[in-house]
Amino acid sequence: MTHLQCPPEQLRGRALSRYGLRVSTALLTTSILFCVCDRSHAMSPAEAEASAAARNYWQKVLVKCGADYYKSFPSSTPSKMKLFDYKGVTFRTKLEPVLPVDHLNGIDWEAESEMNYRFARSSLFSSDGSWGDWWPGDAENNDRVSIEKRSGVLAFSPAPPDSPPTCADLPK
Repeated sequence: MTHLQCPPEQLRGRALSRYGLRVSTALLTTSILFCVCDRSHAMSPAEAEASAAARNYWQKVLVKCGADYYKSFPSSTPSKMKLFDYKGVTFRTKLEPVLPVDHLNGIDWEAESEMNYRFARSSLFSSDGSWGDWWPGDAENNDRVSIEKRSGVLAFSPAPPDSPPTCADLPK
């Protein structure tokens, strides 16, 4: 099982010690940042493939503008869409156990990917645009996707939208 507990941008360009601690030294200031990444074993090919599939899925669902991630849903009201704004986003992907009978039925692997967030807000957005209040993230409200590779073909539940919003779609 592979857990990524830190946003990928926190890992870029920095070395992790074998204990998962990262040390950052700035001018006259030393700070220790904790970023726990379970890398006690090398990723299996299935784990690497599941992680790549999850990353591609989230790129189809979310757009990152500045430090926030955004997701849209169609609204029942014409010319409006429901937007979600997320702060403090992290992703986690893990393989699920596959039974021998599942392998016989063509299932190569199954995984679940989760988007966790610290805070979120939503809006029914039209030309005037307005956001609701922020609420804290919790495990029950995280976004999840189930990924299955069957006979070499990937399937996602829920399926990704045709396209995520763009930064230009967002209220100013």
